[in-house]
Amino acid sequence: MPKISNLPAAASAIVTDLIAAVQGGVTKKETLQQVLNLFSGTITITEAQVTGLVADLASKFAIANNLSEGVPATMRTNLGLVIGTNVQAYNANLQSISALGTAANKMIYTTALNTWAEADISAVGRGIVNLGAGAAGVILRSNGTNYVASTSTFADTYAINSMLFASAANAITALAPALSSVLLSSAASTGVPVWSGAMTNGQMIIGSTGATPVVGTISAGAGISITPGAGTLNIAATGSGIGWSTIAGTTQAAAVDNGYVVGNAAQTTVTLPAVFAVGATVEVRGLGAGGWILQANAGDTIQVASAVTSAGGTVTSAAATDIIEVTGLVANTTWQMKVTNSTGLTVA
Repeated sequence: MPKISNLPAAASAIVTDLIAAVQGGVTKKETLQQVLNLFSGTITITEAQVTGLVADLASKFAIANNLSEGVPATMRTNLGLVIGTNVQAYNANLQSISALGTAANKMIYTTALNTWAEADISAVGRGIVNLGAGAAGVILRSNGTNYVASTSTFADTYAINSMLFASAANAITALAPALSSVLLSSAASTGVPVWSGAMTNGQMIIGSTGATPVVGTISAGAGISITPGAGTLNIAATGSGIGWSTIAGTTQAAAVDNGYVVGNAAQTTVTLPAVFAVGATVEVRGLGAGGWILQANAGDTIQVASAVTSAGGTVTSAAATDIIEVTGLVANTTWQMKVTNSTGLTVA
């Protein structure tokens, strides 16, 4: 290539001289100097020379960069723009995502095909998403700050209507259902939950000291009737509400709320109880020929109409078939006659 020192005179320079001057420069300064030197005179440029220059420049550019016309793939390769390798091809999903804004604590999700939107996600939510696989059977629980894996383990499935309880430390077990039963705590030290047996009408759970409660049935006592039903238990008094018995001997210690038929031919003594409540009742009916004596317990009295016995005193029948009913007037102290058919009771 010609240097500044061997450029042709400006008056005789042509286009090829210009090209040679530009190509021959070593630095920008030298190249500029060459061009100025050429244009200090007159340069004659013909149409053919311009056409040739353009063709020559295009050819040299294409050859130098391997950008042959009509081969886009080759051009992209040489420019480092290979789709899928150097640059991302058009994608509808990426196009939708690119339209979203950005802010703290956001996540993206799809709302339709190739359509994305943003939603809030907290630090706790990100912690849940970031949780790794836990031990078999554990579940997520909140500790008040984050969600963490439980210490207790659970089965994958449980039968319908089962009840869950801890059968051991950190082990959750199901108690299968039992029809028409009641849940009890066993007598074992751990109080394992157990079902009672199937219960029928009127049955109840009855405690048993030191043992597991059991299903029981209430028995009717004297003067009581019990009628069980579906979910009901009817308890009623029968007769007068007093339990009756016949005295065969000549002495009888009476009990509260009891009646006595004196059946001995000899006179019979019935002694009232020492302990009784207000309203307690004792009744005596004569049947034997000897009649009866009603005696107050030591220190107690019996009020008969306007008369009162002495402490530990007595009331004696006048006829073998006399009747007397007394009730507690003052607890543990005084009885009062309520009913009698006698016309001549003796009060002593």
